[in-house]
Amino acid sequence: MKILKRILLTIFFISVIPILVSFIFWYSKSKIEINIYILDKTVRDFTFSNHKSLFWILNNCRITKSNGNSYNYNQDYFGFFPIYPLENHQYEIKRISLEQIDSISDAYDALYYADTYGVYFSEWYNGFRSVKENSFIDGGLNQNDFLFLKAMNDKNKLIMLEYNTLNAPTSDLIRDKTEKLLGIHLTGWYGKYINNLDSSNNQDLPRSIINKYFIQHNREWPFKGSGIVLTNNFKVIVLQKGVQLISEEPYINSNYTLQDKYHIPENTVFLNWFEVINAADTNDIMANYSLNLTVNGDSILHANGIPSSFPAIVSYQRYKKNMFYFAGDFANNSVNMYYSRLEYSQKLLDIFRSDDRNVFFQNFYYPLINNILTKYLNSKKNKKEQ
Repeated sequence: MKILKRILLTIFFISVIPILVSFIFWYSKSKIEINIYILDKTVRDFTFSNHKSLFWILNNCRITKSNGNSYNYNQDYFGFFPIYPLENHQYEIKRISLEQIDSISDAYDALYYADTYGVYFSEWYNGFRSVKENSFIDGGLNQNDFLFLKAMNDKNKLIMLEYNTLNAPTSDLIRDKTEKLLGIHLTGWYGKYINNLDSSNNQDLPRSIINKYFIQHNREWPFKGSGIVLTNNFKVIVLQKGVQLISEEPYINSNYTLQDKYHIPENTVFLNWFEVINAADTNDIMANYSLNLTVNGDSILHANGIPSSFPAIVSYQRYKKNMFYFAGDFANNSVNMYYSRLEYSQKLLDIFRSDDRNVFFQNFYYPLINNILTKYLNSKKNKKEQ
């Protein structure tokens, strides 16, 4: 019995005490106040998957709102809010009016547009069927979103946007104006690494893409194994490992500035959705996606006007503008918010990491967002002191 007690006591000290110490270290850190406007219109459930990992970083770094309170991932954002229980299909939409743009752009230090794809009637109401069933409840970058973005840029505030901000149902006019402001152009192509191309076994492979391929190829989907799926409004391209791909995983290659200034590794595997975009000025590109293609794969992409390397991060810092566009679903990472209030939790994640998605979050997205925010705050302090 004594031996059992000793074992249990040892387990307690090994597991609980380090967590308690880690929390004390985290709690003793100084708070950093940055008022961030976060927009996510694609919140279909209570996972908050398109922005939750951003809030994880904010909490872990002790970045707080202007009132000193921590950011709450299920409250402190603008966009679509589901109301419990989901079966009742109740929701709220939090947005700013035209009259509020000037005052709110004064109040906020930064903005982060995480996702504006939106929530559609056919997704929200089970069994919804009508001629307009593809219409959305809330979605797309609208005029007020653009005007707020422009006001923040005019006031030299920090701006971060990412994948699915400018895609449908955003209107062509708003997309064109936003692209000019950001110095980018969407080609319409987007893609993702798929670990299992067997359509019957993978929830990561949208049925809409398979149906689109069926129309092109007489209802055939002959693919298995891993690869990359690329699609636009009209076409689907499937790149398979060993056929069109030498290695199936896309990489983000960071330039020296990104590596040195934001402590980012040179090469990072990226497994989420990405966009194929162009930059108005190649000097604004801080990182590129790279696909490791065979001769056959390269010829297929070339025939469709898709390069093997294209921008992953575009920034206007050369013009002293604090603007970043992430051409990928960077904020969509699986995280546990309990660990966000532990110091050195990044080290624990490194020890217990299970796949490349965790590696991307801890080695790339975490230091990128942390350093962007803290460097922006430091630059503001330096300007005030001058």
